[in-house]
Amino acid sequence: MARKIDTRWIIEGTLVAQTPLHIGGLGANVDTDMPLARDGLHNYYIPGTSLAGPLRMWCEQRFGEADVDKLWGFQNENGSDDGVASHVVIDDVPIDEQYIDEIRDGVGIDREWGGAAEYLKYDSAILPRGTKMPFKMALDIPSENQNDLAQQMIAALLQALEDGQIRLGASKSRGLGRVRLSDVKVSKYSMKSRDGVLRLLEGNGDTVNPAELQNYATSAAVKKPDLLDITIHWQPVEPVMVKAGYDGIAVDMLPLVSQSDGRLRLVLPGSGIKGAFRNQAERIIRTLLDIDIDPMGGDLRKRNLKALEVPLVTWLFGDRGRKQEKGGTAQKDSKKPIPGLSALAIDDCYAQNHAIEVEKWNQLMLAEKDGHDGDFIEALKKAGLEDWKPTTHVAIDRWLGGASEGALYSILEPHCVTWDPIRLTLDFERLDEAHKLPALALLLLVLRDFYRGWIPLGFATTRGMGSVQVTSIAFTADTDTGVAKLLHQHTWQGDGLQAAAQRIPELGTKWGNWLRDQRKEATQ
Repeated sequence: MARKIDTRWIIEGTLVAQTPLHIGGLGANVDTDMPLARDGLHNYYIPGTSLAGPLRMWCEQRFGEADVDKLWGFQNENGSDDGVASHVVIDDVPIDEQYIDEIRDGVGIDREWGGAAEYLKYDSAILPRGTKMPFKMALDIPSENQNDLAQQMIAALLQALEDGQIRLGASKSRGLGRVRLSDVKVSKYSMKSRDGVLRLLEGNGDTVNPAELQNYATSAAVKKPDLLDITIHWQPVEPVMVKAGYDGIAVDMLPLVSQSDGRLRLVLPGSGIKGAFRNQAERIIRTLLDIDIDPMGGDLRKRNLKALEVPLVTWLFGDRGRKQEKGGTAQKDSKKPIPGLSALAIDDCYAQNHAIEVEKWNQLMLAEKDGHDGDFIEALKKAGLEDWKPTTHVAIDRWLGGASEGALYSILEPHCVTWDPIRLTLDFERLDEAHKLPALALLLLVLRDFYRGWIPLGFATTRGMGSVQVTSIAFTADTDTGVAKLLHQHTWQGDGLQAAAQRIPELGTKWGNWLRDQRKEATQ
C-alpha cells in the first residue's frame, strides 16, 4: 500500500564546480589509481547517493537527527522493521561529454628527509573547475503539520548550496568538492487531489520564488554553523608553481595547470598548501613537546604514516585512516578520541591572469627546441606567456667538481603571475571542547609564520622558488554563537596574532594548559 503524500516539492538547478571534483568509481584503470565514477554507458556521472549523503549530513548538523529522520528516513540498528523510507529523492547527475577529466598527482612527504615518501604516491582523476551538472531533488511531505519543517530545511539547503557551503566527493578538505547551485527553480505540487497529481505529471506546479523562502532559512530553528572563513591575500616573491606530472619536449619540468571555464590556469592544489601548513604545525608541536621522528628502519609505509600522528595536529588537519563515529569522533585508544576528517579545509588556488587556450598549451608541450629554443619561445608567445622563462639547471659531480653526467634539466618558471586569495575554512564542530581553542591557537601560529614569509609554497622551495609575501588575512563568520564569531571581521595586518589573542582572552590560557597537560602525560 502506497504511503500518503500531502505535498511534493521539486528543486531543480545547475551545480557548478567551484573547485575540481572527484567522485570515485570502482574498477581498475590504467591511467589512474583513483578513477571517476561511470554509469552503465561508460559516461561520467555523480550517483544520487553521493549527493544525498552530504546533504543529509549537513541537515543533521543544522536541524538535529530527530527532525532529519522524519524526512530523510531511518533504519533501526537493531534490525527491526519500524524504520521509515526517505521522503527525499535525488536523481543521479550526468556529466556532459564536453568536460574532460584531468589526472592530479599526489604524494606523501617523508617527515625525516623532507622528500617524497615511499609507498605514498598516488594519482586521481578529477572533473575541472567550472563543470556544470544538472541537479534535481524531490521532497514528499507526508502531512500538513510537517510543511514548516520541510520549508525550513529546503530553504536552508538552498541557501547553503547557493553560498557554496556544501562539498561533494573525495578530498573535500584538500581543495576539491566545493560546488555552488545556480539557476534555481522551486516547484510545489499538492497531492491531495486528482488535479494536483495530473499537474505533477504535466510538470505544471506552482512556482515558488526562492527569495520567499529566506525567512525560513533564517529561522531560529536553523542552527548556524560554527565555521570560520579565512581569506589570505598574497603575491609571489619568486616563481611559485607545482610541478606537473608530465614533461615537455623542449623543457623537462612544466608547471601544473588546470582547466577553469574552458581555459587552463596555473593552480596550487589545496592538498599542497595544506601539506605546507601541516608540516609547519608539526614542526611547532614537535619543538614545543620535544617529539622526535622515528629513525629509519622497519616498514617504511607504517613509519611514514606514524610520523603524521602528532598531538593536536591530527585534530586540526585530520588523521589518516580514522573513521568518524556518530558522535563526531573516532576512538583511536581509550584516552584520546581523534576525528578522522580534517577540521580545516583549503581550496585549490588559481592564477588570475595567463588564461591559456588548451590547444596552445598542447603546442607548447610538444614544441621542440632548435639551436636557440626558437620553436619553444615562439610557442610561449602564441600562448601569451612571454614573461615565463625556461631555465636550465645541472647537478655538480662531487668528485670532479664539474657538471654531473645525466643530471642536466630545465624548468619553465612562471613569472609576473597574480593569484587568487587562498581560502581556508575551519569547522569548529569537528573539534571537541577541549581542543577548539588549542587548535585555533596552533592555526594562528601557522598563519603568523606564513605572514612572515617562513612557509614557501610549491616546487623547488629549497632552490630559489616558492617564496611568497602575504598582504592581509581576513576572518569572517556567519554565526552568532561559537568560537568563530570571536574572530568575525578581524583583519590580520602587522601583529595579527596579538590582536587575535586580545579578542579571545582564553586563547593563551587554553594553549598553555594544553601544552602543560601534554608534557605531563609524556612523563607518566
